[in-house]
Amino acid sequence: DEKTTVDAVLAEVLWAPQGPTGRWFLTGLYNRVWADDPVFTVRQGEEELLDRYETAALGASWLMARNIRLIGETLWDFEREQARITLGLSSAF
Repeated sequence: DEKTTVDAVLAEVLWAPQGPTGRWFLTGLYNRVWADDPVFTVRQGEEELLDRYETAALGASWLMARNIRLIGETLWDFEREQARITLGLSSAF
């Protein structure tokens, strides 16, 4: 019977510079997962199993209207030494 240990850390910081009723919101995120053996995958479309994953991200969002939010995020993948930038619009009706 083989056993594998998987440990993980997730930390998130949210800050509303104008208070909870303001339009600007800033976020910070750190994510780390590590295992004894390659047993998991977290990247979309990736077939190779991983034994470690570590990223950090900074994001900002601006509330354009009550139900429309403009969002931007930059992420650094420490294992791949690669950045990703995401821009988007979130809405709910």
